[in-house]
Amino acid sequence: MEIPYTVSARRDTGLWNAKVGIWLFLASEVMLFGGLFSAYIFLRLDAAPGDWPHGLLNVPVGTMNTAILIASSVTVVLAWAALKMRDLTKYRIYMAITILCGVPPRKEITGHLHNKEALKNPSVKEYEIALDPVYADPTNRKMDRPHFWPMPATDKIATIEKSDVKYATMFLPKHSSYFASYFTITGLHGAHV
Repeated sequence: MEIPYTVSARRDTGLWNAKVGIWLFLASEVMLFGGLFSAYIFLRLDAAPGDWPHGLLNVPVGTMNTAILIASSVTVVLAWAALKMRDLTKYRIYMAITILCGVPPRKEITGHLHNKEALKNPSVKEYEIALDPVYADPTNRKMDRPHFWPMPATDKIATIEKSDVKYATMFLPKHSSYFASYFTITGLHGAHV
C-alpha cells in the first residue's frame, strides 16, 4: 500500500505532504511559544514594584548558554550529515560533542540563596553575608551589571534579619511568577532540543 503524495507533489497544491507537515509544525511552534512569551510579558507588566527580579540572572552566562545551544544544534546537523554519508566515526564524534553541550552549566542559578540553612533554623534570628563589590558599593557605575564570574567577597558584611525574608524558597517557580514563566519557557525549549 502506498501513501499518496509522500514521493510526489499533490496535483492540487503542488506541495509534498512532508513540506505541508513541516510548515504546520512550525506554525504550531510559533503559536505555542508566542502564547508563552505573551504570558511572560503580561505577568511582567502586572507585577507589583519589587516583585520582578532585576539583574538576578547573569546575562553573560545566559548568552553563553545560548551559544552552547546553537553549537549543539550545529553538531547535531553535522552528525546527521555524517550518518547519511555512512561515516560512523565522525557521527560518534559529533554526537559526543552534542551530548557534552547538553550538560547544563549550573552557574546561572547557584548563589541566589546565600544561607538557606539559617533561614530554616527556627532559633536563628538573623544571619550575615559578605557582600560582593556589586552590592557593597551600589553607587559605583562599574558595578551596575552582573559579572560573568562570581566576584570575590569584600570586607563589608550585611546583616539580614529573618523577619525580613518572606520564605527560603522564594526562587522556586511555585513562589515566583518570573521563575515559573522562565523555567517553563526554557524547559519546554530544552525538551524540544
